[in-house]
Amino acid sequence: MKLLIVTSIIEHEKEVCTIFKNSKIETYSTFPINGHKLQIPSEIMDNWFSAKRESIDSKLYFTFAEETEIKTVLDKLEAFNKKMNPVNPIQGIVIPIEKHLN
Repeated sequence: MKLLIVTSIIEHEKEVCTIFKNSKIETYSTFPINGHKLQIPSEIMDNWFSAKRESIDSKLYFTFAEETEIKTVLDKLEAFNKKMNPVNPIQGIVIPIEKHLN
């Protein structure tokens, strides 16, 4: 059993849920998050301040799953990112679980 964490911009919510469903992950949790990206202007006249922060509405998904399902999810996320070539790609991380209780 492993913990899968996925983050994406809110615009990709439908795609992430479809990928989970097609990967046989039927139970997962979500949490709204607000991502931040520090952008440094190319010219000082672009902004009176030295840097500008951009806020992005995002979503965090997490689930406990077996390695085979997680591999399927990560493969599908990678294919989606390559196809869409998004500025904000969907991110995935896997964390091993030492012990769990049902």
